[in-house]
Amino acid sequence: MDQEFDRERLIRDAVKSRPSPAPAQRTTGDPFAGMSLDEFEFELEGYEQLAAWDRDDEAAYEGRAGLRSDLRARLSGPADQLAPELQALKDLLTDARFEADIAKDRLASQAAAAPAPVAAPVPAKSSPPASGNAITLEAVWKRWKSERTTLRPRAIKVHERVYRQFESICGRMPVSDITKQHVIQFMDALLADGKTPENTNVILSRLRTLLNFAANKGLASAHVAKGVAVIDNRKKRGKRREWFLSELDALFCSPVYTHDMRPAGGCGEAAYWLPLLALYTGARQTELGQLHPEDVAQETYVLPDGSERSAWVIRIVENEERGQYVKNEGSERRVPVHADLIGLGFLEVADAARRAKRERIFHEIRPGAHSELMGNWSKWFGRYRRAIGVDGRATPFHAFRNSFKHYASLCRIDAQTSGEITGHESGDVGTTVYRGLSYPLAPLVEGIALYRVPGIKLPAPPPEVRARRE
Repeated sequence: MDQEFDRERLIRDAVKSRPSPAPAQRTTGDPFAGMSLDEFEFELEGYEQLAAWDRDDEAAYEGRAGLRSDLRARLSGPADQLAPELQALKDLLTDARFEADIAKDRLASQAAAAPAPVAAPVPAKSSPPASGNAITLEAVWKRWKSERTTLRPRAIKVHERVYRQFESICGRMPVSDITKQHVIQFMDALLADGKTPENTNVILSRLRTLLNFAANKGLASAHVAKGVAVIDNRKKRGKRREWFLSELDALFCSPVYTHDMRPAGGCGEAAYWLPLLALYTGARQTELGQLHPEDVAQETYVLPDGSERSAWVIRIVENEERGQYVKNEGSERRVPVHADLIGLGFLEVADAARRAKRERIFHEIRPGAHSELMGNWSKWFGRYRRAIGVDGRATPFHAFRNSFKHYASLCRIDAQTSGEITGHESGDVGTTVYRGLSYPLAPLVEGIALYRVPGIKLPAPPPEVRARRE
């Protein structure tokens, strides 16, 4: 309080000691000349702050180094372990970095748009500021990612793939330039690439998340993706059904299986194996197409009586280095190889791919124009299915997954075991303790041993297996 009174006296005495001249009478020799009481107080406060910094010398600053290091270490910890005030501080630092990135992008955009220099100086016409129009969807994704600290890495990754897909189809542009027509163009390209209406709507919802986030942050003018979706009329006709036995007979009696025909679009042996694998595992199309030779392996498991057994399994996992992705966390799993697949030679095919050091078992499958691994193969399968007389939208490749669930129920395989084999999310909290790769192998082996497709006539093994066995 004494210091405050001394300060006020200093201001009072300084002002009283001289009259305030008019602004024109101010001199450069006296920086306080002609100032009002408020102006003088403001200037004096500035000098006091500078004096305070002088007193808070380098030694005192260095004395806080330990506190800064401790704070940095605490902020770098897991998000779910941060106290609310530390998380708020981290949010402020993230916002500051993002604003710096925005400023950098704006400067780059303005520099790129600046007119080329001319010989004589010409007054430039004024133009409105950039106002965020250089911010790309990638920058929006980075900001969105930084604010979603509790999301699983896979959720971050799938949204990254969506914005990259969008830019590969519609081009890289400022997010403020994206219109509803761009979103519709993106949707049409996904459908043309073989995506089902259901999967297309899932991808659109992820794009919508990013664009809505941009709109809420003032980086885009409107929610341009709102209302853009595929109307899926199949729901009205009960689309989720299995392949009927007559349809399976038509497929396995077709030229791919009876005359060893290998169309170019079928990508070699994938034309033969993928439908069979889907029927006997319930796996998704992409899960099978991206299989690595090491994903087929023999594992040991323990029976209830303590004895040990071994079984061949297909490991469906996410491995970014190999370009393998799964739909969700519960999709990572092991599926025992059915005896029918072993009889047809699938283990021999996987072993041949392993010895050849191939990146994938079905190495002839190549990504489509938009980096979708199974896009072209899926379109071929649709054409082939119609060519052999199995038409109708009720029997896409995904219907093999429904077929496995149907025939598993028919064989009285319990729902939990069937769900673990197919990687199907369960709403029962009690069944989520052991999931995916951690689920006991014994009940899965028993479930696969029970699985049958009544009345099915399996084809002969493929030519490479027949030749090896001969």
